[in-house]
Amino acid sequence: MLCVSSRSTPALAEYQANPKDGEVTFSQTPTSNYHSMRPISASWYGLYFQNKLMANGQRFDLTRISAAHRYLPLGTLLLLQNPRNGKEIVVEVTDRGPYVKGRDIDLSYAAAKALGFGWEGLAILQYRELYRPR
Repeated sequence: MLCVSSRSTPALAEYQANPKDGEVTFSQTPTSNYHSMRPISASWYGLYFQNKLMANGQRFDLTRISAAHRYLPLGTLLLLQNPRNGKEIVVEVTDRGPYVKGRDIDLSYAAAKALGFGWEGLAILQYRELYRPR
């Protein structure tokens, strides 16, 4: 089970990973601060990729929160925060991309909407890596 939040309150910062069954849980300790986060250029992808296979073998669903990154290992968890509105979510890297110059991460439409930039299509977000699989 993967707990993912699209709340705009302080982040899900502490986590525990249980390697035995892959379960990841998050406490609600507010630890977000911009000093420990780094900027990342984000865009979103949606309808054209609906139901196509992702790099992790699952089918893409634009209504579920997910992310694509070129080199972070699949299963990596990232805390993303939109500094323009304070909204934050935790996403799992499930696919590869983006393949457009100047973009660092592609999010599903649901993730972009949760972060408040669905209409714009592009945003500069803040991120912190929470968990990287071995």
